[in-house]
Formats: sequence, structure tokens, C-alpha cells
Amino acid sequence: MSSEIIYHQTCVRIPAEHAGATEDLFVHAVQMGSSNCYEIGARGGCGRRSRRWQAIGFGTATDVLTWGIRTAGDTEGGMLKMGSASSWSTPEAYIRKVRSLLAAAATTDIRLGHSYKGERVTIRIEWREIVEANASKKVTDYAVSQSDSVKAFWSRYGAEEGAKRSAWNFFEVSGPELR
Repeated sequence: MSSEIIYHQTCVRIPAEHAGATEDLFVHAVQMGSSNCYEIGARGGCGRRSRRWQAIGFGTATDVLTWGIRTAGDTEGGMLKMGSASSWSTPEAYIRKVRSLLAAAATTDIRLGHSYKGERVTIRIEWREIVEANASKKVTDYAVSQSDSVKAFWSRYGAEEGAKRSAWNFFEVSGPELR
């Protein structure tokens, strides 16, 4: 049976004025992967465990902390580990980590990226909007950066999609390949 391993975590603050929100918004981004998936080495052998950056929480500080509390239960049964496959964590430790990330979140322009361990973590916000044209439905992709675009995204995310879908549905996160 596999578990998910969180290798690195960071939190980015988007000021309320950029999002048209009453509070600052946060994106909780992690580098994670499954314990039983490996990258293939150049000679066909197994390399390190595969991992990728993704967003696991988005919203106000309360929203991100609430999501963290829901996720923390996965550490109890060993389905979520922090650091390595052999590490063990408690729900309380995971919640403390989310709180500390929120407290230390740097305000950033997500177009330029967020500094993490001397590298850049960039976040691209995207969502799909169904548009009716000539009685057929077309899907249009939108890439969002800051200000008016983030306001439009937040109003849609908060109003329609936020309760139905997880943050990883909306964000494409890329960051350094850290060990």
C-alpha cells in the first residue's frame, strides 16, 4: 500500500486588494509524491521517488487552515507522511506546520514566482469556463496572473467552484527539483 509523501511546502500570500476579497488569500503549495512511484534513471534503473509541485489549499487563512485540518487526519493512519517514506507525523504536527506556513507566507506577485530555498516556485491559476456558441459548448482556458484577473478568478472560485473542487484543480505549480 502506498502513502503520499510531502517533501517540501510553502505558502504564498495574495493581498486582498489584488483579489477583490475582504481578507488576504493564500495558496498552500507542496512538492509531494507517492511512496511506490519512482523516476526511471538513465540506465533503466529506479531513481528517486517521483514527486511534483501542486497546490493543496487556496483561500483565506481560515480556508487553508480548515483544509489542513481535514487533511491532517491522513497522517494518523500513515496515508500522508512529511519528509520521507519512513517518517511518521501526527495530525497536530501537520496542523502546526500549516499554521506556521500561513504565518510566514510572503506576499508575492504570482507572475514572478515565490522564493523558496533560493529557487522559484511559480503558480499559474487556470480554470475552464463553458461557453455556449452556436448551440455547442466550447471550453476556453484562462491563465490568470494578478489584479483584475485574480479578482475575476476569486469571484468565480468563491461563488461556484470552491465548495466542489480542490485547489489542485485550479493551479499549476512549478518549482525546483529539490531532494
